[in-house]
Amino acid sequence: MRDAGFKDFQWVDAMLDPVERTDPFWDDFMVQAPLTAFCATRT
Repeated sequence: MRDAGFKDFQWVDAMLDPVERTDPFWDDFMVQAPLTAFCATRT
């Protein structure tokens, strides 16, 4: 990532909107969410 010009890089886990946290629909999904994203800052 540094070779590509990024100065910061971090993996980000899935998160729910606070309103959705009490909805049991998401319980199983969030135990092992099948997705991961990243956040990067380019110089």
